[in-house]
Amino acid sequence: MSLAAGFAWLQCRWDYQQRFAVAIPDWICCYDLPQRTSLVRVALRLGWVLPDRVLLPDEFHSGRWSVWG
Repeated sequence: MSLAAGFAWLQCRWDYQQRFAVAIPDWICCYDLPQRTSLVRVALRLGWVLPDRVLLPDEFHSGRWSVWG
């Protein structure tokens, strides 16, 4: 991780918490740092709060979805 990317992530986290008064959901940490930063920036620009849970494909049951969060 570069210093600039780390500071960009910290700034995005701070901006998100200030704007929406909630912490960034834990599932965001599944993504690499550049994708996390981009996703949070898009949410900030659109004014959308990220959901607490997301639907992920469940590898054990084909065709079904499991909730992770």
